[in-house]
Amino acid sequence: MRPPRFAVALISTIVACVAAEGATRLIDGYKLWSLRLVAVRPRLARTTALDKWLDPRRAEAYVSVLPVADGVDRSWFGLDPEQRPPTPVDPELERRYWSLRGHELPSVYEWNLQFIRNVLCRGDRSAHAYLAG
Repeated sequence: MRPPRFAVALISTIVACVAAEGATRLIDGYKLWSLRLVAVRPRLARTTALDKWLDPRRAEAYVSVLPVADGVDRSWFGLDPEQRPPTPVDPELERRYWSLRGHELPSVYEWNLQFIRNVLCRGDRSAHAYLAG
């Protein structure tokens, strides 16, 4: 007697989900046989609520265990480069940018010829309202 295809598909899906959950728990350092996520190994460094280390000193514990290539000094990680001088704005690009409210970025793109032919020559500008002006 053959089992119905739906039952085989359902059982296969459940087994795959359980295997994926187990692999993820092992990789991330959680207990495998607990319903709750219980950490087995501690995290290398604490992070912010956004999981970002905004201060390089907070990531030093993590950086200290990373492999580095020959000639690389780990102290470089904490260096803060000098601010670059502001780049002057091209007046023509600024005029184009603000000419169509709501479509600022597309107004300064440099379009390729095939795209322009498809939109302008075939007459379908509905998806590209910023080209109508």
